Amino acid sequence: MDRDPYARDDAAVATLARVMTGQSWSFGMGGFGGLGDRVATPRTEAHIRDDTDILDVAAFRSALERVIAEARLDEESRSAVSTFLSAWGRENRRRENRD
Repeated sequence: MDRDPYARDDAAVATLARVMTGQSWSFGMGGFGGLGDRVATPRTEAHIRDDTDILDVAAFRSALERVIAEARLDEESRSAVSTFLSAWGRENRRRENRD
């Protein structure tokens, strides 16, 4: 936590979660048996890896979880943090399944 003093600042943690959250889109054919219109499907992504070296990843994750648990920020900020944590979890599970 000492390496990343921002981790004690709830607003900074929420801001980092917002800017490190992105979306990717996949396109496919909708309908039965691939017949129909092309359908775009969004996927929320966390732009972070467990080996990210620009911040202390463990301290950041702890700070994100603390922000959710303590609920001191507004609903929009807590939602951004929750969305980021969910996406980060999905990314980690996807990587584990590939390895």
